[in-house]
Amino acid sequence: MVRLFLIVLGWPLTVLLLVTLHDWYLAEVREPPREVVYTRSVQFPSAHRAAVVALVRFERLAPGEQEALVAGLRGRILTLDAWLERLRGAHYRVLCLGEFHLPATRRFLATRLLPRYPADALLLETTAADLDAMARETAAGRPYVPLLNADIGAVLRAAHVGNAAVAVHGIEETLVQRRARLSRAAPEATRDRALARSFWAQFRPGARHVILFGALHCSDQPHWLYHYLREQSPPRDAVRMLNVQVLGEHQTGALEAFTWFLGRVGLLPDGDYVIADTRGLPPEIHQWFGVLAQDVLAPFAAVVVFRQPIVRAPPRTTAAR
Repeated sequence: MVRLFLIVLGWPLTVLLLVTLHDWYLAEVREPPREVVYTRSVQFPSAHRAAVVALVRFERLAPGEQEALVAGLRGRILTLDAWLERLRGAHYRVLCLGEFHLPATRRFLATRLLPRYPADALLLETTAADLDAMARETAAGRPYVPLLNADIGAVLRAAHVGNAAVAVHGIEETLVQRRARLSRAAPEATRDRALARSFWAQFRPGARHVILFGALHCSDQPHWLYHYLREQSPPRDAVRMLNVQVLGEHQTGALEAFTWFLGRVGLLPDGDYVIADTRGLPPEIHQWFGVLAQDVLAPFAAVVVFRQPIVRAPPRTTAAR
């Protein structure tokens, strides 16, 4: 009887122990997602064809037309250093950085952008409670602190390098807030409206705010966070907002194709670069790179492009006979 009792009781206890150990392992032994390694310069052959066609069209232009197009690009394709210098002097009050939640993007933000753009407030796509836990783990020196499947710890440290007194806020709605919003069943009650309310609750007049969210939230399109913020601001304040997409050169086919084209016409800067005025690009660019124009240029005022190295496979060696 005792043995039967131990068997009956032992199985649930064993399962509970295994689940507890599994949860502990996930919490304590987190590993970052595997990095994407690029082994060739053209990752998107179908998108690359558009760049080849664009180059042919460029070469068919009259010399004066080529010079005009190059001049229109040169004033809007900047090095990251030149753009950051311009940005620091522009006194924007809201900078919305739209990202893909990828390790390479977070590393770029932490090493090359945020330390050089001092923000007074950093607003993240997480709740205040979860942010507190992330901040504690970062302060404790944990090497990988995940937010949406990519490290946020280095980003938090970088923001404090830019401004030691930076205030960091999580403005994602909580589960309680989401349930309350959904219970109202009002068409205008959307997640991004709730995010906008959370942003204004943390807004400090005169301060420099950086929002780091998924790319669509920072797009200037109806029903997304950045669009709501512009709508809700007086005109004099709306012009002091800027939305920027941060992309690796190989993260989308359209951007990879455009980067290749810039190199072929002699306009690709060394290192990271910025499309500083998407709406002011020559009309030929919008025509030749339709997907880029629709998906990247139209929703954002600027695009920061960080370069991604190509890792060549080592040559095969033939064993001596």
